[in-house]
Amino acid sequence: MTRAMESYSEPVPVYGDVSAQTCESCGRHPALRVTVRRHVGLFYLQRFVTVKAAACRACGRRLVRNFTLRTLAQGWWGAISFFFNWFVLGANAVAWLRLGRLNEPSVSGTDGLAATPGFAAARREETAKPKKRSWLVKGGAVVGVLFVGLVLLGIGSAGWDASHHDHSEPHGQPMTAFGVKRAMAGKMFRTAGGGRVWVESADCTSDGTTALQVHFHCLLLFNNGKRDDVVVHVLRDGLFFKSSAADGA
Repeated sequence: MTRAMESYSEPVPVYGDVSAQTCESCGRHPALRVTVRRHVGLFYLQRFVTVKAAACRACGRRLVRNFTLRTLAQGWWGAISFFFNWFVLGANAVAWLRLGRLNEPSVSGTDGLAATPGFAAARREETAKPKKRSWLVKGGAVVGVLFVGLVLLGIGSAGWDASHHDHSEPHGQPMTAFGVKRAMAGKMFRTAGGGRVWVESADCTSDGTTALQVHFHCLLLFNNGKRDDVVVHVLRDGLFFKSSAADGA
């Protein structure tokens, strides 16, 4: 009598499935295709270095770390680059998290033993000449710089204006420096205490880039012989300034 015998064996784990992607840097499994970016700010233009490659966890994170550190050092220098840099850092953070889901690479492969270690795509991007940008891209960059410049100028002007607002009355119609000089020289002004002060002469200049302004720097000569460099405000009801040299004039 013959008895049928069945044999069982534990499944042997297979590392590095032949159908899986291999790391383009070290040749190990498992690997994942990721996109890693680097950004360089060049005043009103910028340069992007983009590497799309299959990478294992170790090599991929090494590339992300290298590109991110260089972006943190080189990516902020430009009005437009400041905003693009955040996109690059966010994209690299996503790549870092995706690579973190991979298992540790297998012991096989040539990690550290390759004649030219690293990603070939990264070497090509690093040595390639910057791509020529179309007139549309360059025009958009110029417009973006002008826009950011105007915003910064507005913020600076508002800050300067706020720092010189030592009055509660609203500003009046803008004037020229010559007009303020004529309005002050040889004129009497009332003080906050109810007294009067006489301005013998006034030499005024504006802080702005246009002729019409509401703030002026004026060197005043009072009838007491004292001089003072003051900020003159153009208000609806007249001109306003503060000066300790006018006391007793």
